[in-house]
Amino acid sequence: HRTLYSGPEDFDSWVIEGEKNAWRLESGLLASSKGAGIAREIKTPERCHIQFDLSWQSSLRFRVLLLSDDGETTQPDNCYDLVCQRRFVYLRKRWVSRAAGGSKIIGQANIAELAEKEKVRFEFYIDRTTGTIALYIDGRQAQVWTDESPQAGDFGSWLHFISEDYYPVRISRIRVNPWKGDLPETVQLAEEDTESEEMEGQKIRLQNGDVVVGDVGLIEGGVLAVDTEFCKMKIPVDRMRTIDLSEGDYEEPIRKKGDVRAWLREGGRITFRLDSFTNDTLKGYSQTFGDVEFKLSAFSRLEFNIYNEELDSLRGTGKW
Repeated sequence: HRTLYSGPEDFDSWVIEGEKNAWRLESGLLASSKGAGIAREIKTPERCHIQFDLSWQSSLRFRVLLLSDDGETTQPDNCYDLVCQRRFVYLRKRWVSRAAGGSKIIGQANIAELAEKEKVRFEFYIDRTTGTIALYIDGRQAQVWTDESPQAGDFGSWLHFISEDYYPVRISRIRVNPWKGDLPETVQLAEEDTESEEMEGQKIRLQNGDVVVGDVGLIEGGVLAVDTEFCKMKIPVDRMRTIDLSEGDYEEPIRKKGDVRAWLREGGRITFRLDSFTNDTLKGYSQTFGDVEFKLSAFSRLEFNIYNEELDSLRGTGKW
């Protein structure tokens, strides 16, 4: 397919709604520093594919408006409005046509990646004729919604990104293409999950997409011991993306003073009690894994006082 837009390549083609210094263009990405909207008009056909990388820190609060009819406001008369609040998202349609209009929530979804990571790729497949709006996260089909009245409203071609105060975001690799109408399948993930569900143990997804299923053991020297059906393995923590412990016989973790949240450089996080650290090593205790030891280089940052919700809005507000 031909590319209708690829960027961001320049800042002048974008319209900011709010404080003009709330958004900036640096190193090929759009970065927000406070709550405001930024929009660009991109002419699209009835069926289109819109995608971009989104990164944030700690907690995601963000909106993206699709097919808006007005780039000068964050509340246009006609648009699809996807609201992201941590792992919870919902899609709202707003429309006005011939002096009549309305607003309704088309659907919602609970997306684990938005809580487990700090950078994902959003992809929207939109068919204005049938009312299909499909959301993919990192190549995985997260949700497919249907607008039951797709012809209602005078939609436009504006794409908006809207940040909130204290929750800065970064957007890059924006791409818009025509779409033939067939949704891509996540066959590889589906086959992996089907096969792994037949095995007993906990599921570990690695950075390269592979899945290991087995009984997790202790973490020593930044390496997790895993006893699989076929062999015993040692997996470096910094190569892991997520660990699903739902199949294990675990008690609910107890919130304890001294717990820290450590964010892995390639996505994911681990919570443990920090006991000591040196220039390149962290030692502590995990209620899941027992005594743990990590290389400091495995993490992008550490968060303290993690159970104090009043501090959530202050985490990650610096330029990163």
